[in-house]
Amino acid sequence: MCFGCEAKRVVLKDQKLLTEWIAYSEWIKENEQRLKFNNPERWESHWQLKLTEYEALLAECSRAEVKAAEPFARDVKVPFMD
Repeated sequence: MCFGCEAKRVVLKDQKLLTEWIAYSEWIKENEQRLKFNNPERWESHWQLKLTEYEALLAECSRAEVKAAEPFARDVKVPFMD
């Protein structure tokens, strides 16, 4: 336990996770207007933060890794969420 240090997040990545991050971030982008309209408070407190998180995670990956995962992201079935 470290009480005097800054908290750090450890992220383990593989192609499956990258594929899910891409699929979920694309789903949020595609549904942004609906999500904002249906529940602006939830957009601000949840969806916008999730989108930022997925984009930040993808930014930590190499372009080659993201490109390799992109074709598989189209096959991910994102459940309907609101």
